[in-house]
Amino acid sequence: MSAHAGALEAVERIVNRGGEASDVRDAVTGVLRERLGFTTRFEDGGLVIVAGPDEPTAADRATLDRVALLTSPYVG
Repeated sequence: MSAHAGALEAVERIVNRGGEASDVRDAVTGVLRERLGFTTRFEDGGLVIVAGPDEPTAADRATLDRVALLTSPYVG
């Protein structure tokens, strides 16, 4: 399984489990850091890359876009 697929699977599990919005966001940012190496945060209603190992690739961006969509109910 690729790192991107693994990250998405982990995020889907977190979102499906639900919980407090801040807990979901914290868990998701942890997954993205551990699985893809990107430090992210949620701000202005979206997911923002703060730092990463390199410039995001097309696959990174596609994964992060999907994560943003999955987590949108938990972003204020």
